[in-house]
Amino acid sequence: QAATEKYGETVMNEAEARQKGKEEIVADGFNKIWFAFADNIEKGLPATSAENVDLAKQLYQHMCTYAFDCSIVFSSIGFGYAKNEEFRTNLDKYGKGVGPYACDAIQAYVAQERK
Repeated sequence: QAATEKYGETVMNEAEARQKGKEEIVADGFNKIWFAFADNIEKGLPATSAENVDLAKQLYQHMCTYAFDCSIVFSSIGFGYAKNEEFRTNLDKYGKGVGPYACDAIQAYVAQERK
């Protein structure tokens, strides 16, 4: 519901259509990325390390492939992972602090891509 309000019904319908029949691939891709962020927290890697910036790139590509072209809003999505309580709670299921950690990696990726 919140995503529909934020991005619009058309965008969300298109995302749903892209995912149809590929739900397992979509879920597995997201899970792989979120668990990798959690592993990197455990390893003590800085959120802005090359490994995490690469994970942010993978997340971006996965979202663009299976959800919507998030090129304009990817930075904002990252801030949502850090600031939105619902996102943080869901991402904490992968590992404590994954939302803010991923946000920092996303911001580094976005800054790198804007150069």
